[in-house]
Amino acid sequence: MFGEVENKFIAGDLLHARDQSQEAYQRFEGSRPEWAAAFRIELGKVLIYQGKSGDALQLLQQPLPAQSNVESQVRRNIYLSIAEARLGHLDRAEEALSEAERECPEGPLRAEVDSTRGSIDLDREHLDDAERAFQASLARVRLSGNKFLQAQALMNLGVVALQEEHYEDALARFGDASTLARSIGAKLALEKAVGNLGWVYYRTGDFQRSLINSTEAVRQASELGSVKDQVIWLHGAGLSEYQLGDFEAARSFYEQSLGLAQSIQNQGEIEDAHVYLGFLLLRLNHPDAAEVHIREANSIVGTRRYDRTGLRLMLLEALLFDKRGDKQAAIKMLLTLQEHAAAAPSVQWETESTLAHLYMETGRPEDAGRWFQHSIETFRRQRSSLKNVESTLPFLENANDIYVDYTEFLVHQHRPDEALSVVDQSRAEALADGLGLAPAKGESSSSQRMPGLNARAIAARLQATILVYSLRPKSSYLWVVTPA
Repeated sequence: MFGEVENKFIAGDLLHARDQSQEAYQRFEGSRPEWAAAFRIELGKVLIYQGKSGDALQLLQQPLPAQSNVESQVRRNIYLSIAEARLGHLDRAEEALSEAERECPEGPLRAEVDSTRGSIDLDREHLDDAERAFQASLARVRLSGNKFLQAQALMNLGVVALQEEHYEDALARFGDASTLARSIGAKLALEKAVGNLGWVYYRTGDFQRSLINSTEAVRQASELGSVKDQVIWLHGAGLSEYQLGDFEAARSFYEQSLGLAQSIQNQGEIEDAHVYLGFLLLRLNHPDAAEVHIREANSIVGTRRYDRTGLRLMLLEALLFDKRGDKQAAIKMLLTLQEHAAAAPSVQWETESTLAHLYMETGRPEDAGRWFQHSIETFRRQRSSLKNVESTLPFLENANDIYVDYTEFLVHQHRPDEALSVVDQSRAEALADGLGLAPAKGESSSSQRMPGLNARAIAARLQATILVYSLRPKSSYLWVVTPA
């Protein structure tokens, strides 16, 4: 019967796996307490995967009967650790995991201990440690031949690569995990692959493709009964709609995700939802409403001020200062943020671009120009880590606003030749990517730049008039370069 429940779990049928494990737990509670304990632990695991970590915690905190074997003790501490971490209790999670590590003998179960260690490291954003733990887990499960745990380890390694903004590594790992999961009919793992691929597409600027993946993953997670996954994929769908300009759809997705996250008491996802809603409401010019969400997020972030969500929260707070006219406070916070954002290039270039705007608005054009250049250089460094044209071309969408804003800044500074060079540079980079003209291995981002455009010399040599258009929704520009 235990094997039947486990097969239901692997197939992603969480509802039946929950019901059967609960029925067995209650049936054996009076007659065979060690069997009842094993099913109680299995029920706790299923509830964790559904996102109901609070309910799981109540079951897993119950002591085991004296006749329980070492495997049951280790499994209980593994899932107790995961449940505590999901609820934001990382110190308690660490205690339970340390106990599992001490008790666990060598063998297949050690791989699950390694995987849990990686998950705790991931929650703490200790990405190098998480990578090592997940790699150790993968090596062990390959020896055991357990394809489900192999898919799980590859999925976890993909999440690490995604957090590190190594997008092509993430694509490869999620793809391998998906292939393994499909071979054994593991629907839950397949749903996670679909959703995680949506996040990769979002980070690389392919917002329409991201939206398709995210909404499909939401549907699959709902059918499988995984509330936690629904929350994560709803975030992805909301972010994609935000980038595509449908703010009402984005708000709907964010509010759904916040409600679900609160229902399962997942502090990390609640925090993310508040941050996303804060950005949206500020964009819609509702600073008071945005501030409410900022306060809620700050009450959760605590000492994790400089993790990824904490960094984005600082950016949001700086934008709120700016919206309320306190540009000096905004600049001060952004300078602090920029010092800590090196591990998150997407946050770093957005911070640098925002600094450029604030310096421009406060009458400091030299500083504005310098920060625009910093933001473009940060973007180019991140872009240079991508090699496949399917990644690099949509990724340029992430920097569209940076190039456009820098162009307008130069035009307003009466530097039209430099503005034209910026327009040409961005197009040259897109053309080079489209033609697959990758830079030589080891070249720095600065050495990858195309030679500067000398439109006047070209017009004189060809005895022709050159027209260069730069079209955008609010304002467009035309350069007319004649032989004279």
